[in-house]
Amino acid sequence: MTSVRRAPQQPVKKLDAGQLECWWTDLAGEDARKTHLAIWGLCSVPERAVKLFGDRLRPAPAVPADKIRQWIADLDSDEFKRRQAASAELAALDEQARPALETALKSNPSVELRKRIEALLTDPGMVRSAETLRQLRAVEVLECIGSTEARQILRNTLIQGAQNARQTREAKAALARLSPL
Repeated sequence: MTSVRRAPQQPVKKLDAGQLECWWTDLAGEDARKTHLAIWGLCSVPERAVKLFGDRLRPAPAVPADKIRQWIADLDSDEFKRRQAASAELAALDEQARPALETALKSNPSVELRKRIEALLTDPGMVRSAETLRQLRAVEVLECIGSTEARQILRNTLIQGAQNARQTREAKAALARLSPL
């Protein structure tokens, strides 16, 4: 049986027109096999992967604190749809919402609000957004490639994002691991 984190034996020599787009899509997917193939496929065509990422990756945007506070307030709304929408927005923020959620939890919230906040704070390592997952996997590919151009995307784009964003933290960590080279 082969290792899960193993590069393909042969680099991809010729890509059809949609292969890069397919790999880009698969980076956000839940199918581990497709994701694995996408990561290593992109690593096998470093120049094309770096160009793709340079065109598509952006720093993680900082979400205004008042917006986060409004979503937290909406978690206690009388409207189910509003509560659900707020939960989804806060979950997609991953770590960016954590400080505000922890503060709200200390303010003696209603039972409904407490329940929803605790659910959002549970399992902080879990990535709930497909786009965040794609960004994190792209950081992995850039680190694997390790070229000057790949490092430039990490340094000049991804670490410029919101400080609490996981993508920003992972890009900084990848650069730190690459720096001794």
